[in-house]
Amino acid sequence: MKVEGSGNLRGSTSVRRTGKSEGSSGASFAKQLVGETAQAPGVSAAAPLAGVASVLALQEVDDATARASRGKMRAQEMLDKLEEIQHGLLSGVMPRQQIMDLARVVQSRKVHVDDPHLAEILDAIDLRAQVELAKLTS
Repeated sequence: MKVEGSGNLRGSTSVRRTGKSEGSSGASFAKQLVGETAQAPGVSAAAPLAGVASVLALQEVDDATARASRGKMRAQEMLDKLEEIQHGLLSGVMPRQQIMDLARVVQSRKVHVDDPHLAEILDAIDLRAQVELAKLTS
């Protein structure tokens, strides 16, 4: 479709006003109001920002989901290192760095989680990594 020119934007019909305008002073709007007009209440000053320190302290509280997430990330890292060691054993090449990386992860701080089932799984992964590490270093 081809568009040529802007054309007539107004159209051919014109608008006629039949009533008289009362001006732009707002008198017609004031006539529409029924009853007394209420005064707007005064605006008070903003309350002081008390308790900001307590809000910031709440943000730093370690919740159960964050602990569980960190525990899962630690376990996943151990599993990844164990898998690298497994590939190294199967290929006949065992880089010392892989063993040191696994030892670093195992020695990292263990995360306490509230879910007993998740804690059991994380403990099993941790134990397996320690056993493999003991076998490889002796």
